[in-house]
Amino acid sequence: MEERIVVADRLQDDLTRIDGLGPFLAQKLNTAGIFTYDQIAAWTPEQVADITTRIGYIPGRIEQDGWVRQAKRLAETRGDAADIASYEAVATKEDLKIIEGIGPKIEEILYSAGIYTWETLANSDPGQIKTILEAAGDQYRMHNPYTWPLQARLAAADKWEELKAYQEELRGGREQ
Repeated sequence: MEERIVVADRLQDDLTRIDGLGPFLAQKLNTAGIFTYDQIAAWTPEQVADITTRIGYIPGRIEQDGWVRQAKRLAETRGDAADIASYEAVATKEDLKIIEGIGPKIEEILYSAGIYTWETLANSDPGQIKTILEAAGDQYRMHNPYTWPLQARLAAADKWEELKAYQEELRGGREQ
């Protein structure tokens, strides 16, 4: 029980710096007693399976997104601004604005939530994306992210013609 209580002087890392781990999942991890990169970096495959179940996450996604590897790197560079900056520079940030419905501001919101690539967006739950948008402010509540993962899947697979055709369907008769 003690591990689940958030204490002001407890070391807490910004878990959302791990690609694929946004504010919603960070809160779930905190509720499960996970607050630091060191904790995640030390996970065994059995612990990954346990935490996947405990937070109700998609089996295999933690491994796919490389949370343990990323946490090790972030733990090693904690406090070293130059190393952290170089780590972030290496992190691939793809142009999410190619997705119909995502503009520059929403792209920044998604980046802040740890969604940097088409692949990560493709594997994101639309409900989770909606929660991220709602947390960013009332002006983003009107956006409908339910087609974004499918569009991102097409982009990640280099299926540009299919993406273009799908986006034309989405736009329908709207003027651009």
